[in-house]
Amino acid sequence: MERVAAKAFRSLHSSAQVQSFEKQAKAYWRLEHENEAKLFALASEGGHVLVMKLCEDGNLEEVGVISPRAALRREKGEEMGRDGLEKGCSKEEIRGGGREEARGE
Repeated sequence: MERVAAKAFRSLHSSAQVQSFEKQAKAYWRLEHENEAKLFALASEGGHVLVMKLCEDGNLEEVGVISPRAALRREKGEEMGRDGLEKGCSKEEIRGGGREEARGE
């Protein structure tokens, strides 16, 4: 199942994109007691990266979202929430581009 999921993901993106997304996933999510090889990073609109984990039952489970702004803040060493998300933002706000965009500002 893991190979099927990986093959399907790779068929949707160029190899450079895949490597970039996988590198980001492994850099930003250091999961305790988890095998990093079972992480998949899927691109979404606006440059966001959706990180998924392949579970033992064969289903994909969402681990989190990396926003372009969160990735930049992380690279600069700014503080992030425990789960790697921007502090003070919900996953929905991050998917929508941040607090300002989520409020319509």
